[in-house]
Amino acid sequence: MFFLQPAIVSLVIEGRVVRLLVTRGRSVLSWAVVPFNPSLVRAGVITRPHDMADIIRQAMERGRFSGRLAATFPGVGVVSRVLTLPRGVTADLDTVVIREARRLMSFTPDTTYLFQSPIANRKGPQQIYVLLVPKGPLDSLMETFEALGQRPWVVDLKPMALARACNRTNVIIAYGETSNIDVVIVVDNLPVLMRNVLLGEESDVEFARTRMVEEITRSIAFYNDTHRETPLSSGIPVYLAGDLAANGAALVDVIAPAVSREVALLPPALSWPEELPAAPFAANIGLALRGV
Repeated sequence: MFFLQPAIVSLVIEGRVVRLLVTRGRSVLSWAVVPFNPSLVRAGVITRPHDMADIIRQAMERGRFSGRLAATFPGVGVVSRVLTLPRGVTADLDTVVIREARRLMSFTPDTTYLFQSPIANRKGPQQIYVLLVPKGPLDSLMETFEALGQRPWVVDLKPMALARACNRTNVIIAYGETSNIDVVIVVDNLPVLMRNVLLGEESDVEFARTRMVEEITRSIAFYNDTHRETPLSSGIPVYLAGDLAANGAALVDVIAPAVSREVALLPPALSWPEELPAAPFAANIGLALRGV
C-alpha cells in the first residue's frame, strides 16, 4: 500500500549543485536544489567531504527530508565491457574475470574498483558484464556520507541511474550540465558505452550545447566503428536530460539534425509535479525507481 512504502531521498551531486528528490512509490513529495562552491568537486572527486556533508545536512534539515538515502557517483573514467568466457568456467570465475579485465581493459586494482555481473538468459558462451570504476569519486562520496553520519541505502553509478530512468531496451541518453556531459548507450538493457566529459567552471550554456552535440555524434560513431557487424539501428532514439534540457524544445532542435534520428526529452517515470522541470532530475528519478 502507498502509505506503507518507505520514502526515498535521492541525492545527486553535480558540478555546481546538489539535487534532492523525495519520493514515495511513484509520487514526488518534495525536492531541493542547493548550489555550492564548484571547488568542492574536482573531476568528480569531492575535495572536502565534511563541507559537502554540511551542505547536504542543512538542505535536508530545511526541507525536513527523511527516508532511505540513495545517491549517485559520477561516471568519470568509468569503463564497461561484456567479457565472453567458456561455459565451463565456474569455480575460479573471479580470477578469470580479473585476468581478462587486466588484459583487455587495463584494470589496475590500486586505483580502480571492478564490479561484475553475469548476463542471464543468453545462449552460447558465458557472458559477464564488467564495470571498472576509478576509486576517487566513489571513495570521496562515501567519506561524505561518513561525515554526514548516514549510511546510504544504495549508491549507484550515475549512468546506471539514467538508464533505469529511461527504461528502454535500446536507447542513447545524453545528460547535459554546463559543467559536464554524460552520454550513455544502452543496448539490450546494458549500458555498453558510458562517456563523461568535464567542461570546466567557465563553460556556458551555448558552449555546453555545442559539446553535447559533438559528444553524442562522437559516441555513436565510436560504438558503430567498434561494432561494425551490429551497429546502432537508426530507429534507436536519443533521450535528453539534465539542466541543458530544461528548455527541451530548443535543445531538440539543435541535436536532431546532427544525429538523424528521433530526439526527445527523457519522460519521467513518476507522477511528476507540473511546476518542477523533470530533465535536471533524471538521475534522481533513476535512483527513486530502485525502490518501486
